[in-house]
Amino acid sequence: MNFQYKLRLLNGPLLGRELKLPPGTIHIGDGDSDSDIVVPLEGGGMAQLLIDEEGVVVATPAPCWVDGEVWDTAQPLPLGRAVDLDGVAMVFGRVEDELANLTVPVRMNRQGGKHGKRQVWLPLAIVCVTAAILLLSYLLLNQDGTPSAQARAADSTTTPALPPRNPELSSLRFKWDQQHVLTISGPCADSVQVELMLQALRQSGTLFRNETVCRDQLIRNALNIIQLHGYRDVEVRDGDSLDSIKIEGPIRADERWEGVLQDLRRVSGLRSWEVRNDVDGAVRQLALWLKEQGLGEGVSITLLNDTMMVTGALDTATETHLKRALRQFDGQAHLRLKTAFQNIPSAVDINQYLPAPPQSIGGNRGAPYLELANGLRLQAGSYLPNGYEVISFSNKGIGLLSNNSVVYLPLGW
Repeated sequence: MNFQYKLRLLNGPLLGRELKLPPGTIHIGDGDSDSDIVVPLEGGGMAQLLIDEEGVVVATPAPCWVDGEVWDTAQPLPLGRAVDLDGVAMVFGRVEDELANLTVPVRMNRQGGKHGKRQVWLPLAIVCVTAAILLLSYLLLNQDGTPSAQARAADSTTTPALPPRNPELSSLRFKWDQQHVLTISGPCADSVQVELMLQALRQSGTLFRNETVCRDQLIRNALNIIQLHGYRDVEVRDGDSLDSIKIEGPIRADERWEGVLQDLRRVSGLRSWEVRNDVDGAVRQLALWLKEQGLGEGVSITLLNDTMMVTGALDTATETHLKRALRQFDGQAHLRLKTAFQNIPSAVDINQYLPAPPQSIGGNRGAPYLELANGLRLQAGSYLPNGYEVISFSNKGIGLLSNNSVVYLPLGW
């Protein structure tokens, strides 16, 4: 694909990450299945960018600022300048450009002029308030030589008050700068609670920079990265702290997973993650459990997405016993994978799994074996040339275990 442009994110959970922009349209939004870049917009929903030879254009109605000034979205977005698209800050460039990690400027005005008027009058208001405070302090000092409590209270009004503290946001940090812009930073659990707080700040006319990273955002962004690398049956959930996550699924330490790790390291606010392959070994664990319960005879196990499907043609009593055992296994194993049962017979060709047809059974009750036509003898624990392990054996059939399945082969003497 011919990439001409790219972007670098300047805030939010994907801070510092660069993305090449394919020709056509891409969507930026808060986790909808159609979002190409999963970051929340201040107004919610999604924004669409149109990329062609002439540049990058905002194709849907969305407030936009460039270097803090309102931008006419009918015009292509400029390259190399800080773009604020409804709270998502980016810098655009050509694919060969070195994009700088620009500081996100404070918005000088808003579309419609409401915020702009506040910015025009804010310096004058501060000067007037300060002058009034100095005059009041002078008068009070001339009365008794010491500033009164009222004067000290008035002086404190030059610094805006912090927003009311929500106990669920106790991990956040608030800091005013000299221009009375509030910077909010730190980890949090729920981005919905943060957004409610930000809405209150907007309604009060407070200028702020939002540098928070919430755990639900980390989970969405990590899952998006993992799925972009081709993983589908993976679950991302809460970690032991607000800035950590747990990843579970059929994951192997290979080149593809190394690409995932490189992208996860770029996720702003994500301090650590724990990875567990909860698929490899799960089928074996279930097969051995059923064998211990005397239920390994006549059943196969297949992994279907997040379910270990047990199948076999069983009588009513055995089926009842098996279902009870599966419920007990689910309660004790604490796996993300769950179990299910279907009472259907095995429909496999024994010749697809054994290197030669079965010929006879030998040995004794303590150590029976199955002899094949080529002279190979199989017993519990034996491995076939195709990698399957013999986990159960009787005069009725043989159970073969691979990494993620158990196949029961009726002998049909």
